[in-house]
Amino acid sequence: MPATTSAFFYGTLLHPEVLRRVIGNTGDHLQVSPAILLDFTRHHGCDYPAIVPYESAQSLFQRDLTRDERSVRGTVVSGLTAEDIRLVDIFEGDEYSRQTVSVSPLSSFTPLLDSVQTIIAPESSIPELKDFIQVQTYVWGDRIDRLMPEIWSFDIFVREKLWRWVGRGSSDNSDYALVDERRAMDGRVKDSSLTLLHEANQPPEFGRALLPQFGFHKDYINLNHGSYGSLPRPVSEAVEALSAEIESRPDRFIRRLYEHRLATVRERLAHLVGAAADEIVMVPNGTHGINTILRNLTWNSDDIIVGATTTYGAILRTQQYIHDLSPHPKICNMKLAFPTTHAAILDDFKAHLQALSRKPNQKVVAIIDSIVSNPGCVLPWEQMVQICKEENVLSLVDAAHSIGQQVGLNLGKASPDFWVSVCHKWLFAKRGCTVLYVPRHNQHFIRSAIPTSVGYVSPEDPDLPHTPKAPNFVGQFNWTGTIDPVPFLSVMPALDFRAKLGGEARINEYCHSLAVKGGKRLAQLLQTSVMPEELTANMTNVVLPLPIPPSFPAHKLAEMRTIMETKLLEEWDCFAAVFVHNGHWWTRCSAQVWNQLSDFDHVAKALNAICTEMRREYCV
Repeated sequence: MPATTSAFFYGTLLHPEVLRRVIGNTGDHLQVSPAILLDFTRHHGCDYPAIVPYESAQSLFQRDLTRDERSVRGTVVSGLTAEDIRLVDIFEGDEYSRQTVSVSPLSSFTPLLDSVQTIIAPESSIPELKDFIQVQTYVWGDRIDRLMPEIWSFDIFVREKLWRWVGRGSSDNSDYALVDERRAMDGRVKDSSLTLLHEANQPPEFGRALLPQFGFHKDYINLNHGSYGSLPRPVSEAVEALSAEIESRPDRFIRRLYEHRLATVRERLAHLVGAAADEIVMVPNGTHGINTILRNLTWNSDDIIVGATTTYGAILRTQQYIHDLSPHPKICNMKLAFPTTHAAILDDFKAHLQALSRKPNQKVVAIIDSIVSNPGCVLPWEQMVQICKEENVLSLVDAAHSIGQQVGLNLGKASPDFWVSVCHKWLFAKRGCTVLYVPRHNQHFIRSAIPTSVGYVSPEDPDLPHTPKAPNFVGQFNWTGTIDPVPFLSVMPALDFRAKLGGEARINEYCHSLAVKGGKRLAQLLQTSVMPEELTANMTNVVLPLPIPPSFPAHKLAEMRTIMETKLLEEWDCFAAVFVHNGHWWTRCSAQVWNQLSDFDHVAKALNAICTEMRREYCV
């Protein structure tokens, strides 16, 4: 009799219908028993659960896990033939490796055909385990930081995903196509676009070698990633596939799948920024997020909105709009001029808040940039948030440029009252995709999503069982009307791509170093000066050799900016932001993983030529 294999399954292959589809036969030669695997943890990977040894998973957690948490419930299937195992290997793909482990069966083996009920029993405390057997199972073999720091629940799996695989839902299950797709690909499921990653899965070299992973024209030099972001090809391919999946069955995806996948996005983002998943929601862009906060607050005439002279233009206009509406809260912006120092910013900010005319029960909201847009300077925003707490001021952090550019974010520790960051800039998600963070203790401020959604809870709604309770923060934002869900869900492939590049620290170490070196090089070639490194993350700011005479008309400056931008784009086939600040013309250059020092040389040549033309044409 040919040798057979026993295997431990813990995800979709728990279900007989899925297993039969994968192995391509009825499975009447198989026996099954529920079982427990000790000292492993089960997590969400990209799409399906993954297990890793507990000693490897400890780096994901801030605490020791209980015995129940560091065990995995599943089933042992015996009698698998060599062909069955080959097909299961293909289904699992090259993100997993088949290994030998010891598991404890919880009952006697029964035929697979009769085993459905054994796999959907609810979880309970681990019983006394006696007999252990050696079996094969599939262990996560990719980067540990692709997994989420939450234990994957069998009960949630049964409740939320069982319908996709067993019963009526399985008759219309496009996910079964994955079985045939992986069989056709012989199990190769890692991103085909990242061919530069060699067999050892080492991260790739940055600079010019990485350009094929982006969609730029071969002649275009992009030093302005900070404005709109740039979508990597692997992420682009993933979102195209996602769009095709949605369009194949729009109602099924939007009604049955979207909310769960969006929850997974929120979980991964929460892990990245140091927050809880129920404190994170998605909005289209940073302006939308900040408007959501400011328009939800209840304003009185004595209330004050504090910004800065460098606050993003659309947010300054939002301030003005709030002021223009009754009861007309006041605006009191702080003057902020660069170059300066973090110490001076903190001193001036505290003095500005303390100089405000304060009254009892008065609301003061400070809008704080984490990284200013123009000039692209890093602010000591965590310390500014602490000053707000000392001065009884609500902090609203415009962190448009933070996620993907600032490493080690920990919102739970920094404790801003509100925080908004754009995922389609530095994180490589698809436009437009932004994360809005509101800690639980402040969610009562957010009475309505913008626009108001079906999830809004009115104070006049009857308090009925099984209905949402105010503020229903996550529920309000899950569905604010029909939009393309792809940008929000693109966070998943974007984070996977970043992991393949070596992770947040490696990416930002390169980009910051290049920004510093490129800024110095640019200043040398332009014979001007560069913003101090203390103010530099991955964007460098350099003065242009183009003087501004006293009382020079503002409309002429706007005209010159348009001409310079046009020349950069149309004549030099490159771009870096140009703007006026503190009496000088500046350029802001964003350093990204595809850039190298020679890109700054090209932009310097372009800007020198353009500034020479501007000096001649405008007599400056």
